[in-house]
Amino acid sequence: IVLSTVFYGSLWGALPLLALAESDPVKLLYMGTIIAGVVCGAGFSLAAMPRAMIGFLVPLLTGSLIAAVLNGSQIGAILVVMLMVFSAVLYYSGKSHIRSLIKRITSQEKLKEQQAVISLLLKDFEEKSSDWLWETDQFDRIINVSERFACAAETTIDELTGSDAADLASSKSEELNLTCSAFVESIRNRLTFRDLAIPVLLNNQQHWWSITGQPVYDGNGTYCGFRGVCSDISEQKKSEERVKFLAHNDALTGLVNRTQFTERLNQHVARLERFGTPFSVLYIDLDHFKIVNDTKGHPVGDKLLAQIGVRLREQVRESDVLARIGGDEFAILADNCSAENCEADLAQRIIDTLSAPFDIDGNVLTIGASVGIAKAPLNGTRPDQIQRNADLALYRAKEQGKGVFQFFQAEMDSDARERRALEFELREALENNEFELHYQPLLDAVTEEPTGFEALIRWIHPIRDTISPAEFIPLAEKIGLINDIGEWVINEACRTAVSWPEKFTIAVNLSAHQFERNQIVEVVKQALQSSGLDAKRLELEVTESLLINNPDQVIETLRELKALGVSIAMDDFGTGYSSLSYLMKFPFDKMKIDRSFVMALDTDNTARDILRTIGSLGESLDMKITVEGVETKEQVKFLSDMSCHLLQGFYFAKPLKKSDVFIYLKNKSGTNIDKASSDLDERAA
Repeated sequence: IVLSTVFYGSLWGALPLLALAESDPVKLLYMGTIIAGVVCGAGFSLAAMPRAMIGFLVPLLTGSLIAAVLNGSQIGAILVVMLMVFSAVLYYSGKSHIRSLIKRITSQEKLKEQQAVISLLLKDFEEKSSDWLWETDQFDRIINVSERFACAAETTIDELTGSDAADLASSKSEELNLTCSAFVESIRNRLTFRDLAIPVLLNNQQHWWSITGQPVYDGNGTYCGFRGVCSDISEQKKSEERVKFLAHNDALTGLVNRTQFTERLNQHVARLERFGTPFSVLYIDLDHFKIVNDTKGHPVGDKLLAQIGVRLREQVRESDVLARIGGDEFAILADNCSAENCEADLAQRIIDTLSAPFDIDGNVLTIGASVGIAKAPLNGTRPDQIQRNADLALYRAKEQGKGVFQFFQAEMDSDARERRALEFELREALENNEFELHYQPLLDAVTEEPTGFEALIRWIHPIRDTISPAEFIPLAEKIGLINDIGEWVINEACRTAVSWPEKFTIAVNLSAHQFERNQIVEVVKQALQSSGLDAKRLELEVTESLLINNPDQVIETLRELKALGVSIAMDDFGTGYSSLSYLMKFPFDKMKIDRSFVMALDTDNTARDILRTIGSLGESLDMKITVEGVETKEQVKFLSDMSCHLLQGFYFAKPLKKSDVFIYLKNKSGTNIDKASSDLDERAA
């Protein structure tokens, strides 16, 4: 093209040379006009090719310049200058034009590439992502439906295309209509929305979509429809609802939890203050549930709790609030219980239904329940006061033997204050040396000679006088003082027994709580070392209930104790749950028969047969047998005949103070104790 333009430019450049002889200004002007027109035409036709334009103009202007020089006229020179200026302007205009053209074409090509990449990415997005694109026309009808969109909507592309976008949000729950309305209003009013969660009903199943969209307008501002992205968040919604449910409900039974129960109680109290609407609170505690957990395992216990929740639901009204507020504790908030005996009837139904046997994985389990009832406003107008009084009523119901219900009474509050005062005083009793040990003799069943003593703790209260261990030991276990008290008992018993003649033993009862911290072995070892008592003279008594929890660990601890040289006795034999299995697991030195069997000797032949059987069992296992609670001569004779080894009871002696032990030994042993009488008197003093 450049060569062609140079050729044609040369031809046009020859035209001024041919007109050299002309000196007429008019003809020269005509010639300049023609050349200017040619230059202009070349400039426009070759604007897109600057090099071709130069190839045409250079020979043309060169010929014109030579002609003007040779002609020598002034007007010719002016025309040549004008032509050169005009050509320069055309050249630079063309060059600017071509730059703009190249830039525009490059931009168009880049835009095409970007559109291709975006299309590719969108296609890949819809194929691989869990999200999908959605689009509507100016009439809010769905268009350009992708396969992913149709699959999420559980329909076909053809059925979804043309449907109203507002119909996407649908629900069978009236509570979700507000959410549906927000989506519809945004579409109708052409409002941009982002991450709007809408309910979608698909095949009668509730789903949730998160949808984002914005209205689209053309260059003239005309509405073209909506475009956006959408994703299925049904699983996320289920997780959120589960978390929300667990925040207010018990995971095991599905019942209201303690937090939600307290909130509902506060609402009832507010309504009571405003409208005077009465209500009642029932506290329910399961009887013997711990035994199920300990013997059958926690999985069985959890299934039992789930069934208990089902049975309780059957006994309450829809307006009542049923909650699980603890491990084996439930509560009911009974509204509008104005009928006479309404609470009593409900409590009795609960006791009856929970007393019926449960079948858990082939295990037939029988438990029970105790119920405490507080009525508002009769028994309180504050949430904490009502709950506390219901708890006090439950405590009284359990004291009455379980399996009963009890309404709150005013004196229960004073009893509770009395218990709290006793707790405070018990904490100070050990520091103030208010405890002392009494010693009940253990006698040979044949000779009725004393062989040892059992240490029994007493609380000598400065105001209340002597307090029985049956009253303060459970309290000490509850508030965590039993380990300190138990350690004191062991040390005091050893220090006292070391002053007796060596043939006398000392028996000490151990609480199950003393095994929880696994320090009992070290406590006994230090007591023996500090007192100097021979380990063979110390006898430790444990109950069967101790062996129910963690039997392997407890038995291992008992073996360590026995390795110290002390004797181990099973106390209250026959009142536990699996005595024989424990006798097989651990070689006890002695069995101690509970006083309940002795009390039934005179009237119950079965008790006699049981005692004879236990005697034979002890003889077979080479195990000594001690019987406590002996109170009559007839009982002594019967027990002696059945080969019991040691007897203990009021028939022989009541528990003795430390100073009375020496007097008892001298009176009972006569001359046998005279040799040590002076030493005993000195130690007693």
